[in-house]
Amino acid sequence: MKLNKKYQKILSLIHEEALFSKNGCIKLLYHTQNLEKSSFVCTYHLVKTFSFSSSDILCFISLLSREGVLNKKYKIKCRKCQKWSKEVFNSIVEVEGYEKCGNCGKAVIMDMESLKYVGILFQKTRNFNYGI
Repeated sequence: MKLNKKYQKILSLIHEEALFSKNGCIKLLYHTQNLEKSSFVCTYHLVKTFSFSSSDILCFISLLSREGVLNKKYKIKCRKCQKWSKEVFNSIVEVEGYEKCGNCGKAVIMDMESLKYVGILFQKTRNFNYGI
């Protein structure tokens, strides 16, 4: 497995912060490096796939976000049909403007209770194709 320069830089940052074992970290970075641009990354999937703790994965994702690899996005789960929105929102403010479920057509009431129905995922912003 070869990491390009951007991911090698991230690997060195991870080692500085002593987040992961080297072997596990390289597998996780390689997986992320090979995702298509605009692909979504779900913390639950990474925890299950790579057997890291949720807190380690969140640290990893936070670092990738800081380095411009991932952007935070939001989806909302309908209280009525229990399906996730087809729409992806860039900010929590956009989520507040969500009025009607795209799956079942029911009105969505946004209040403090609704926050537990907001899902956070991360989208790969771009590919770093320079250097290996």
